[in-house]
Amino acid sequence: MEPWFCPDGAIGGIVLAIQVTTERRATEAALAESEATFRALAELLPQLIFTSSADGTAEYKNQRWFDYSGMTPAEARNSGWIGLLHPDDRDASVAAWNHAIRSGEPFEREHRLRGSDGEYRWFLARATPLRAQADGFISRWLGTATDISDIVRAREAATRAAADLEVQVAERSRALEETSAELQAETRRRGDIQAALMQSQKLETLGQLTAGVAHDFNNVLSAIQGSLEIIARRATEPRTARIVELGMDATKRAISLTRQLLDFGRNRSLEPAVLDVAASIRHADKMIAHAVGPRINRFLNIQQGVWPVLTDGDQLEVALLNLAINARDAMPDGGELILEARNLAPQERPETLPFKDYVGISIRDTGHGMPPEVVASATETFFTTKPEGKGTGLGLPMVQAFALRSGGILRIDSQQGGGTTVTMILPRAAVSRMETADAEAVPVAERERRANVTVMLVEPDDYVRDITVAYLSHQGYTVVDAPHAEAILVQNVPTELTSVLVTEVSLPGMDGALLAERMRNERPGLPVVFLAGMVNRNDLADEHVLLKPFTGADLMLAIERRLNRDPDEATSDGGLPRRLKNPSL
Repeated sequence: MEPWFCPDGAIGGIVLAIQVTTERRATEAALAESEATFRALAELLPQLIFTSSADGTAEYKNQRWFDYSGMTPAEARNSGWIGLLHPDDRDASVAAWNHAIRSGEPFEREHRLRGSDGEYRWFLARATPLRAQADGFISRWLGTATDISDIVRAREAATRAAADLEVQVAERSRALEETSAELQAETRRRGDIQAALMQSQKLETLGQLTAGVAHDFNNVLSAIQGSLEIIARRATEPRTARIVELGMDATKRAISLTRQLLDFGRNRSLEPAVLDVAASIRHADKMIAHAVGPRINRFLNIQQGVWPVLTDGDQLEVALLNLAINARDAMPDGGELILEARNLAPQERPETLPFKDYVGISIRDTGHGMPPEVVASATETFFTTKPEGKGTGLGLPMVQAFALRSGGILRIDSQQGGGTTVTMILPRAAVSRMETADAEAVPVAERERRANVTVMLVEPDDYVRDITVAYLSHQGYTVVDAPHAEAILVQNVPTELTSVLVTEVSLPGMDGALLAERMRNERPGLPVVFLAGMVNRNDLADEHVLLKPFTGADLMLAIERRLNRDPDEATSDGGLPRRLKNPSL
């Protein structure tokens, strides 16, 4: 047999084939090892790991992905991760993934994926392209999905906290602004009070001085006037008589001035009474008509149902007369003078006055008005813009002093060329006038009957309580009074006496309704009359409620009806009488 022989070229080809095969097997082994390493690493990582082909087709998902989604490999091939997306996140995430596939840019997106329990959790999905070294084309995508639910919740909590903080800051800022506004208002109010106090002190000091001077000067004027009267009776020459007449006129002006100075200096105290404002203005208008003359057209503008005020009626009329004379002097060629009275709305109450109801009593003219600097000085003592000898500068200060002593304030509104309005703002009286009839005006038999009735009066307002006690006592009742519920409960009023409870609804501490309930427990059938400024309570619907302000006759009627249980006032079931209908005062 011939020996085996192989050409040199064939041997080279075989060697090359063996080398290629060996390298390929080595590469495949390395690739398999790399794949195994990747898969082992992918299974160890806490993220959901996936790979996709260059066109985005899913290739591999680690076991954590299947554990979380609950899908089988076959289900994953059909729908993949898109089927797990929250409906609100699906469109945006799919669009972002398609953009990455087309552009080759890395993919990154936060979205919610549904778990095997049906709940959605937030994930941060990232994918980066793997490119071949030879040509740089994308061979596949490698991606992860990291659970960031805790981070998202913390971030949302931080956002809410920031929003809450912003709201709190805004509220605090608003509160600070309101506080600042209140402080500014309080500063203005204190400034006004301080200015009023200084003015009051100045008036008091000046009043003491002027009263002493005026008193002595009045003695001098009396002697001068008497001397001039004697001279006038003996003067026969016309020129001398004219000189004496001028002297008499000057003396009269001086006497008028000193009378004002004395009134001002004495600071005559008020003799307050509950005044019908409409009646007081109409009475003052008769004097004003003579004072202003026929060239001034007068008008009354009085609100129907204007509240009563508690002040000195005589001094109110003098104040109105002073204001009317000032208005007359501001209209030398004639004009209109309007006397007005109306109930002020709550928002019209000046900040310097306590919170209660007020009545505005005004005199308005169509005169030349005053510039702001004159208005600012108008109430200063002896300040006047009238010609020498025509004004004393005491009119407005006296009116202002009267308003202040009455618990109110004086307000001047004027515009140069547009007239002036001067308003006295006075507090509303708690009750209307109670005429205290003389004891002899009440029949003896009636007084004896009423003497056996004890009225237990509970009223926190001292003035209302005092005037009510005075009225009921004059009518013959035995009255036991107290400013609050606790004070009346300790009064030793025998239960066997005929008694009636008259109580304000709004009391400090225990209110009137609770007081009546407690006393009725101790005194079954105790008659009760409630007093109130306003009533909006269902628990008093079947009670006698007497609205303030009320008259003495109203109160008497209420008490007698509760004692006698007037059939006309009884309810259909024979129970408590219906609420009294009070006349509008």
